[in-house]
Amino acid sequence: MNSKNYRHEYFTRKEFREVRKAGKFALVIIPVGSIEQHLEHLPFNTDIATSTYFAERIADELYPNVLVSVPLPIGLSAHHMYFPGSITAKPGGWLAVLYDAIESFVRGGFTKVLVLNGHGGNVAPLDGAIDQLRYNLLGMFDDTLTAESGRDIWTHRQYVKRLTHPDHQKIELKHVSYWELVSHTVLAEVLEYDTNAGHAEEFETSVAMYVHPDHVRLDALKDSGQLGAMKASREKGKILSETVVEEGIKLARSLISI
Repeated sequence: MNSKNYRHEYFTRKEFREVRKAGKFALVIIPVGSIEQHLEHLPFNTDIATSTYFAERIADELYPNVLVSVPLPIGLSAHHMYFPGSITAKPGGWLAVLYDAIESFVRGGFTKVLVLNGHGGNVAPLDGAIDQLRYNLLGMFDDTLTAESGRDIWTHRQYVKRLTHPDHQKIELKHVSYWELVSHTVLAEVLEYDTNAGHAEEFETSVAMYVHPDHVRLDALKDSGQLGAMKASREKGKILSETVVEEGIKLARSLISI
């Protein structure tokens, strides 16, 4: 086995038991994304391939502190289903699978989980659910909040305050979309046509040119229907991608140090 293995699914039971006993992997990153159309020039797996790439780069830099989970490739893509080949989950089912994956890691002794998202359609459900998922985990696995110690709890706000108090078992659950790790200042400096991380446009196409150059159908760029995609370049993708990695490492370190 590669001595720098950080992909969860490649371990055997014995190997995983030993690395955990050795104190490795304080943080788990779960890449999520989608399988959907990305115009004429990028493949269906662009979102999950990109979030997985960044998760692996962060894990490689911070080895042996970061474990990368099996990616969750299918996301919420109902708005892409006009185009054959796209696959979508429904919000409830998608969140249930993600929650079950997170809970499985917590049951296995992990207390710090980062969901690294690569698809815009997943953002709103994650924003709306992440705190509820965390409160559920804290309530299920924090046995310090007994009936005796909780006698002064009369409101839900007091309950949440007690659940998240540093004196109790700490379960850190965060989510971030990789493009959120790039500041507006950097976007303004790098992008010529687009002002944000649009779908298969200048930002995403540039990143793909750098992280997965063999995925980009250069001869189809002119057929993309997006002027921004025509402005994409590997040089821009390198700046944007290295910024994501740099800021992602900072975020991971902050979670590990809590």
